[in-house]
Amino acid sequence: MMDVVAEHKSQWELLSLQEEDHAAALEEVRRAVAERPHLFLPGKYAPATARMMTQDVRQMIDKIEQGEVRPQAAVNFIMDVELSLLESGVDQAVKTDVVEIQHILGRLTEQTAAHRKLLRGISV
Repeated sequence: MMDVVAEHKSQWELLSLQEEDHAAALEEVRRAVAERPHLFLPGKYAPATARMMTQDVRQMIDKIEQGEVRPQAAVNFIMDVELSLLESGVDQAVKTDVVEIQHILGRLTEQTAAHRKLLRGISV
């Protein structure tokens, strides 16, 4: 797996930075909902679905770290997660008129689509 990462180092670094940005953005959304719940309504995501997806990602990370996953399988998994987020409408995770949150969710969608394109360029 490290050969794949080394070969496409700049793409992986870009993805890593953007994923860190995603985590911060999602934390900002979570904080906003916790602080002002009256401004938000449930969107397309159920908490159980989010937990299940998070668990799947954590399990895949463990397998990658243990060397149990072929590089192509790891890339395919990542692409599938990105596609699932796009198809399910990550920008509609919550309903709100708070413009700042709408912009954050929209940016997440745009970056997720860009990730899929970037991942397609990583041939393993």
